[in-house]
Amino acid sequence: MLRKISEQYWFGPLIGLVAGMVITHHVIGSAIFAFLGLLIQGGLITSRKNSPEKTAGFLGTEADYLQSIIALAAIVVKADKNISDQQLNFIESKLLRDYSPKHVHRLMSLLKIELQRENNLDRHTRIVAEEFLDASKIQLMHFLVRVSLADGLLANAELKCLKEIAVKIELSLRTFDAILAMFKFKREFEQEKEFPKKKSSSQLLEAAYKILEIEKSVTDGQVKKAYRKMAVQHHPDKVVHLGEAFQKLANEKFQIIVAAYELIQKERKFA
Repeated sequence: MLRKISEQYWFGPLIGLVAGMVITHHVIGSAIFAFLGLLIQGGLITSRKNSPEKTAGFLGTEADYLQSIIALAAIVVKADKNISDQQLNFIESKLLRDYSPKHVHRLMSLLKIELQRENNLDRHTRIVAEEFLDASKIQLMHFLVRVSLADGLLANAELKCLKEIAVKIELSLRTFDAILAMFKFKREFEQEKEFPKKKSSSQLLEAAYKILEIEKSVTDGQVKKAYRKMAVQHHPDKVVHLGEAFQKLANEKFQIIVAAYELIQKERKFA
């Protein structure tokens, strides 16, 4: 909360104004201090948003937030009362793409501790809600869904847990459904590439509409508008601060969006 307040542009000038009054006891002096406060405030906000600490690391987060992400992964893993080795192995492999083996060992030890602890969902989701940009929240949810699917099954308890996390980090359920649809679309799309059909399955088409977060009844113009919105929101450049590994994942996600749009366009053309 304090960080949120400190990032408001009125905060710096106010502090400067008060300091100016105390030090100079003069209106002009106070105005100068207020202006300096504005300059300093702007510099702090800019440096914070472009912090080099966010250019690398697991999900591109600062070290302070890493514990929350590990804790959320632990909550998802134990949601169905079954701690799967496949899920733990997936998390470890993801960590190894960003950290040294020694650091990964410490993080996996932290994960095992979190698996034994009582869930503190509110605390960790609050940190993500307040500190993460939307692009990073989406990337986090993609990661958590992949953790759930690592054992080949998305249990009802896991789905309920994922939805709760999405709501608490202030990500809309429609966006969450779009994330799930991407996984379904990719599976169906790969199957149809292997076994070509004259007409795409209704499941694949349904997933395509969900990915663009629109209904089948929308106009062609609304389809294009939705696609442009999703293309901007999910463009790989949006997560450049997360590092090369996650840029590649974002590119894969972007290609799914393109494929979904092209499928809808094709089906509408020949409808």
